Amino acid sequence: MSNAFPLSPPPESWGHNPCDGCGLCCSKLWTEVDAVDLIREPKLWPVVRPMQMADGEPAYAIVPSPDHGGCPLHDPVAGRCTIHPTRPNVCVAFRAGGGKCQSLRHEHGLPPIGLEAWPTDEAELTRLFEADDDEYDY
Repeated sequence: MSNAFPLSPPPESWGHNPCDGCGLCCSKLWTEVDAVDLIREPKLWPVVRPMQMADGEPAYAIVPSPDHGGCPLHDPVAGRCTIHPTRPNVCVAFRAGGGKCQSLRHEHGLPPIGLEAWPTDEAELTRLFEADDDEYDY
């Protein structure tokens, strides 16, 4: 009998994740890291930078490195996060195909996710880029 533990596909209720692994979210955005993230994933400690919020509260963030081209925990060759199961909460909340994702893809010349082509109407493009990103300031 094999000791391998086969992984099941995610339940249908989880929906489809349209991420194609372009890595723009990991290479172009600051990643806010909170205390729970640091407790859950010790590999974050060497790569976070202490920050101070506007209200004076301490915070931590992973700042994209110009040398590495982004978060040092992102593997640009594989196009995946090396700590994906324990990645920061803000990364979990980032929606592939959401407004910020689409905006980054458009800015860097990649095709949209979930659309055949970019809208040609400026108002429609703005609406797409602002979709569902109100809750988080990436």
